[in-house]
Amino acid sequence: MTYIMPEKGQMNEYGIEAFGIPLTSRHGIAMELSQMLRFSYYVASVGFVKCIESVFYDSGSCCCNFEFIPGFNEYSEEAEKIKQCALRSIGQFEWFGMIEHGDING
Repeated sequence: MTYIMPEKGQMNEYGIEAFGIPLTSRHGIAMELSQMLRFSYYVASVGFVKCIESVFYDSGSCCCNFEFIPGFNEYSEEAEKIKQCALRSIGQFEWFGMIEHGDING
């Protein structure tokens, strides 16, 4: 018996909440959700969950996007620590207008 990996809908739920952060994958891709779970764990471990409103992985562009709280300063210490969390866990993400590449093996 062989299994063919579907391109979309690998998971029943396309979004979950972890550490109070809503995480959504456009097409329910398991690898995207696993990256976002790891990211949320790292953010929670440094205590900056309050800075993030949501995380969305656009399966079409293979790019993760973060929605921050109003007034979030991209040059703050919090921003730098959150970016380091993303670099440890997210393969490709948009960071204030720039595309960054991280290590999905964390």
